[in-house]
Amino acid sequence: MKGGKNRQPLGYTIIEVMIVLAVSGVMFLIAASFINGKQARSAFTAGVNDMASQIQDTVEQVTDGKYSDIPLSCSTGGGNLTFPVGGAQGTNSDCVFLGKLFRFTTNSPNYTLSSLAGKRSIGDVTPTISPGAGDVDPTIIPLLSVAQTIPQSLNVTGISVTDATSHATASNTYYVFGFAQSLGSSDGSFEAGGQTISLIYSQAGSGAVDSAINDHIGYAQAVTLCLSDGNQQARLVLGGAGSQFNVDVQRLNPGAPCP
Repeated sequence: MKGGKNRQPLGYTIIEVMIVLAVSGVMFLIAASFINGKQARSAFTAGVNDMASQIQDTVEQVTDGKYSDIPLSCSTGGGNLTFPVGGAQGTNSDCVFLGKLFRFTTNSPNYTLSSLAGKRSIGDVTPTISPGAGDVDPTIIPLLSVAQTIPQSLNVTGISVTDATSHATASNTYYVFGFAQSLGSSDGSFEAGGQTISLIYSQAGSGAVDSAINDHIGYAQAVTLCLSDGNQQARLVLGGAGSQFNVDVQRLNPGAPCP
């Protein structure tokens, strides 16, 4: 006896299965793109904030006079600063540690953090430091130059520097800036009062050698450092809002100019 009540269901057709697979694939791609985009944004934000923290930590180290535990001496013989290996750090009365310099390279995540020394003013119990002027002779200490990488391998895409004396701003020209003890010097000081360090820079291009940096150090009023992962960009501003020593993080819209 024939009848339709006991027939088994036929299931999905090939076309129906293909439609389900296509829709599932599109949904997977959308979800994966969203997750990857969110991860990229999180990584970029973490890298920018970590770099800002490294700069802020360097400000505090220079303020506290923390440079290195490596035994190092300094000599001013022959009119130039030299740094013989050995001896007790800080015992040479002719020299004084000035600060630290960030030395960046354009379109690269790599940079060098260098310690800086200078001549102590003759006859001064407390030296007067005036980077780029007088007989201080700011000099990079080769043994205290350490290669670093910007967190998340972010690239430096530009830097702008506003000079403290001329107030002129130069963009994508100077790639070296840092902090030095001012010890009461008023030459180019950004602020009077209780500030113990000054924002400095070198009028040397990207990848400049030590001697070129040493010869062109001056005071900066503000510095802007531009960072990018190729798709996103942000800038770190020093010297904004009346302070040299706070790092202001500013995220930029795609395509926005920086600096």
